[in-house]
Amino acid sequence: MQIFRHSPIFNQLKQDYQDIIHYLEENHYHIEPVPTYQTANYDFGEECAIAFPIQGLLKYHGMLDSYERIALFPSISLNNDAFYTVTYLKFDPDLIEDIFYLNGKVQSHNNEYERVKFQLNKIRNHAGVQSKAFIISRNFTRTDSAQLSGKGLGTSAAGGAAIARAAFSILYKDKIYANNSRLQSVFSRYLSGSAARSSVGGFALWMSKPDRETWNSYAIRLDTPEYEDFINTISLISIPFSSSFSTSLAHRLAPSSPFYQKWCLSRKEKIFKFLQAFQDRDFKIIGELAEEDSRILHQISNTADFGLTYWNDKTRELMNYADQMKKKGIPVYYTIDTGPSVVFLTQKKYEDQIIQDLHLQFKLSSKIFRGSVAGPSKLIPPNSNLIHLLDDDFEKFSS
Repeated sequence: MQIFRHSPIFNQLKQDYQDIIHYLEENHYHIEPVPTYQTANYDFGEECAIAFPIQGLLKYHGMLDSYERIALFPSISLNNDAFYTVTYLKFDPDLIEDIFYLNGKVQSHNNEYERVKFQLNKIRNHAGVQSKAFIISRNFTRTDSAQLSGKGLGTSAAGGAAIARAAFSILYKDKIYANNSRLQSVFSRYLSGSAARSSVGGFALWMSKPDRETWNSYAIRLDTPEYEDFINTISLISIPFSSSFSTSLAHRLAPSSPFYQKWCLSRKEKIFKFLQAFQDRDFKIIGELAEEDSRILHQISNTADFGLTYWNDKTRELMNYADQMKKKGIPVYYTIDTGPSVVFLTQKKYEDQIIQDLHLQFKLSSKIFRGSVAGPSKLIPPNSNLIHLLDDDFEKFSS
């Protein structure tokens, strides 16, 4: 973010952040306070956790600090239960280094390993422990528990949220402290920025600004219980496509786009518009905002240095399909993150018709996945069948 280091845009984004906080407080959203610091009670133990990937609605690109994963401005996403991540974590004082297996493969000093190690170090430093960790993690699809693949589906966010949930549950006897949503959100963020939102679940607002105070970059959940009936009408239809596109590269290049600063400065008003639409249960406005930000996100990547393009022909065809359906009076809205994968937001009463249309009209090599709005990261009870999804990994890697 060198391009903006001394830019007056920073002061405006900081003021926008405070204006959003004020709006949230006035409208009685719960903002968890920073917990009173505690050191860990244990430096050993094991837990298994589940978390769900995010799908961006009001997106983000570009960071104040890519190391600390502090975004320049707030963003909104939802958790998608079409997919999920199951993560086993064990802290063991006898280990000499962290061991990490992802989707059945050892991760050793590559980017995935270093991101997890960085998150673990942040957690260990906070807790005052030194124990290394043994981690097994897999990404699954809800329909058949098959391994998930596809770019732009937020799986790293789910991984970060699951690790934080398991780690603090192991280290702290005080479960109120360990389950503090701000604590969980901040320390989830150290693996993936979007994990801040995956951690709290539902429709989530990640509050962030050009400020190096890490506790100021956290997420809150927007869909309190009174929104349950509205949330239960929403269907998510995901069509994943593989891609080698680098999200981290997109973040680094985004500020070089001539459209970037305008996008940053429009965020406060869009968040106010989104929050009002959410309070009004206005699905149309929510969908239109998600589509608009998908297009802007791609425009920024496309006009930044090197001109990155991550949509493919099928992506564009699916966008056109959504437009055609809306003209017929059927609410279908696309949302696309940093990759070619498409997620449709619609209502459950139209889900079967849309999936049937997709099978008839498009020759898709990937599957189509049904989903709903998912909850926060949580621990998996020892007797849950979810733990058995890792049985082959335990047999192979835990000797």
